[in-house]
Amino acid sequence: MPYANIDGVNLYYEEYGAGPTVMLTPGGRVDHNGLRPMAALLSTHCRVIIHDRRNCGKSDVVIGGELSEQHLWAEEMAALLKYLDAAPAYLAGGSAGSRTSLTVAVRHPEVVKGVFVWEVSGGPRSAELMSPGYYGQYIEAAERGGMAAVAATEFFEQRIRDNADNRERILDMDPGEFCSVMRRWRDQFSQPNPVGDLTEEQLASITCPVLAFECKTPRTMYQ
Repeated sequence: MPYANIDGVNLYYEEYGAGPTVMLTPGGRVDHNGLRPMAALLSTHCRVIIHDRRNCGKSDVVIGGELSEQHLWAEEMAALLKYLDAAPAYLAGGSAGSRTSLTVAVRHPEVVKGVFVWEVSGGPRSAELMSPGYYGQYIEAAERGGMAAVAATEFFEQRIRDNADNRERILDMDPGEFCSVMRRWRDQFSQPNPVGDLTEEQLASITCPVLAFECKTPRTMYQ
């Protein structure tokens, strides 16, 4: 299976087609599988890259780092594009994928030709609804039963099934440090900004074309 080691984190990725590069990113901490139909359609005209971000799908579970989770995803996405000699590229994603794509455009404009986003999430209401699923439930699990309880949650059980090495990574974490990082990520995610922890000033600094699709139908909130 294709993995790229990006600053010590093994990221799973897949590539399809040839032509201008498009990187697709799903919402929440969802894996890449749901993007395969879109990748198949685009690959007749484009080089399409899909990947599992850290803590998602087949990639490594790594709860740490000084940046927010959204910014870590963006840093690693930019590095993956460079690793694959795929920059500059068009970035496309929904919900968390939109936040990550926009963050790359802010922090690494040199790797981005344009951004296509939908179901853009952010702001106080979004944080109120989503932060318990992203962070709160796992903090509670660690406080209740340590890292064994975290590994037993539905989400992290799936991460272990996707990548067996994640079991040792999770169980080797210090519960106190795990909770500290998750609280910090929760607080950064919950800032009263328009898109996750991107400020209005940061969004205004984006120089590449951005196309945002408005969703007219009710959507499922990613957990």
